Amino acid sequence: MKKDRLTKIKELVENSIDAGATKIEISVSNECRNLRIADNGCGIHPDDILLAFSKHATSKIETDEDLFNIATLGFRGEALSSIISIAKVTCTTRPKEFDYGTKVECENSNVKQAKTGCAVGTIMNVENLFYNIPARLKFLKSSKTEFAYIQELMQNLALINPNIAFDVKNDGKVMQSVAWNKGNNLEIEKNYLELALNNVGRAATGKAVRPILNGTKIEVNNHGLFLTASDSRISIVTKIPLEDSNGNTIITMFEPGIAVINARSITDVVRKLSGTKIEIETIEENILKIRDEVSDFSLNCMDANEYPLIDLNISGIEFNLETKQFINCVDYSSYAASEKNAKPVYEGVNICSNDNKLVFSATDGVRIAIKTLECSNIAPFSVTIPSKLIEDVARIAEGDSNVTITICEKKVSFKFKNTLVIVGIINGSYPNVLKVIPQTFESSLIVNASKLVESLDRTSILSSDRNNIVRFSLSNNSFKVHSRSQEVGSVSDVINNFTYEGNNLEISFTARYVIEILKLFGNEEVKFMFNENLKPVVIKSISSEEALGLILPTKTY
Repeated sequence: MKKDRLTKIKELVENSIDAGATKIEISVSNECRNLRIADNGCGIHPDDILLAFSKHATSKIETDEDLFNIATLGFRGEALSSIISIAKVTCTTRPKEFDYGTKVECENSNVKQAKTGCAVGTIMNVENLFYNIPARLKFLKSSKTEFAYIQELMQNLALINPNIAFDVKNDGKVMQSVAWNKGNNLEIEKNYLELALNNVGRAATGKAVRPILNGTKIEVNNHGLFLTASDSRISIVTKIPLEDSNGNTIITMFEPGIAVINARSITDVVRKLSGTKIEIETIEENILKIRDEVSDFSLNCMDANEYPLIDLNISGIEFNLETKQFINCVDYSSYAASEKNAKPVYEGVNICSNDNKLVFSATDGVRIAIKTLECSNIAPFSVTIPSKLIEDVARIAEGDSNVTITICEKKVSFKFKNTLVIVGIINGSYPNVLKVIPQTFESSLIVNASKLVESLDRTSILSSDRNNIVRFSLSNNSFKVHSRSQEVGSVSDVINNFTYEGNNLEISFTARYVIEILKLFGNEEVKFMFNENLKPVVIKSISSEEALGLILPTKTY
């Protein structure tokens, strides 16, 4: 009984191959007990359809001489008659010379026939396999194992049938496409392809251990063009639809197919092309041509069969955000993450939910950034995502209106209109940064953020050290920013418009840290809150409590 369900699919797919199909779609569901094989082959003549379900009958031999020159993969009746004895089968078929199709329903070996409307080809629906043999079900392998066998079978069939495109679906999701046929081509609007390649290219950095993961998988089917890239940290799938929301054509597609191309190469080629439309064509088994009106590139393909299957099924705590909110949360937090730290959690952005609040935070041990949103009906959670990856997600989000975020134990998914991003999380306990924020202060400064950035830029030019130190001299009627370099000299910059309350204060900072926070607030008024000159300083907008930054002062001369 080894690979029971696989043998049924094999027999049905071989029938489709014998029918001259150029596209075969294999769908499984209900733990591989429901099978659907659809092809665009020659179909079955209405006069032959009932005989096709009889034992020892065949529509694959037309004359006696054919018995001595068999070029088919089996007798149709041998497969179908055995399948209808253990499952409920519906066959819909139409030869191209007929303007109507035939539908046959089989249950308990009883066969009913009727006319129906359908496309040229054949669709075999097999439902509830082994429903009438419950003892047989106990000895079947798991659906996961059987589906792996099915994928292996399709890969093998694709290798020996290069002119046939195979699509494999599991519970409605395309899990495998194993053909981009010689001569397949499509025409696509350049701006859509370039944007999609830039997005998925964030997951194909050229540093993957497996060479195939340095490539972008390009797959086209009746729903559009799908680009996939992945490494051990992040996976991105983006879809280019056949038409835009206004019904304007984006892709002119001729045949479905799949190819894997070096990500950097294809992105650079598409970027450099000058035309508004791009044509993509396979001219040989491993060559993809990309051209416009002026240029013509030939790129080597990787073996698409080596590209790993990516698990896109993420379930867990799910919530929605406006993309503008999401991007702001990332921008107001990720800058404070450490670039390299002995504790990996300090290299990430922590997202947590508690008390109807969604908090994005990051810290490198010297500074803290926090962005808070009021969000109700979100279950408590806490995950830490590498800062570089969540920044990539934020850039992909630009142009979309909403993002659906799903949190699970080891991954987080971000779903946009036409793009899905899955990132791995950083293991480890994240510090409770909210407890570090002081609640009382001895003095405060209100100043325009952009004006202070201009002053810090001026006072920083004397030093080539990116971590150069600046000193604030504060009193109720004076605010000066100082910097000096032993090799170059010193500078003192006066800030005229400010409000300071408290005792006179001399306090120093790393200029870059202050500038990175202030630039986020643009032209807003910001408030610095101080205690002693070596105690943490909190910076926030005077118009909102949602975002704040904390910086540790620096000992100075």
